[in-house]
Amino acid sequence: MTEPKDTISKISAPELQTVGWLNTTEKITLASLRGKVILLHAFQMLCPGCVQQGIPQTQKIFNEFDPDRVAVIGLHTVFEHHAVMTLSLIHISEPTRPY
Repeated sequence: MTEPKDTISKISAPELQTVGWLNTTEKITLASLRGKVILLHAFQMLCPGCVQQGIPQTQKIFNEFDPDRVAVIGLHTVFEHHAVMTLSLIHISEPTRPY
């Protein structure tokens, strides 16, 4: 009988690829997040469910947990309405949270 393979230790996550970051002067890398729990919240500003439910829930998590232990990252995705999705549309109320 063969030993079970430890696949978790052999899988590497790909580096985060973005057009850019808002609300941070540093590029966010996997190395900078090592040792933290990571909440990656994907949303779109024209999505009613995102604006009414998802963003407020994410904001609560951001406010509740120690940023040295939990990283909350908002990932604004554009999958429709590309022409109107500009930086001026995204109003950020928490200047320390990276998007």
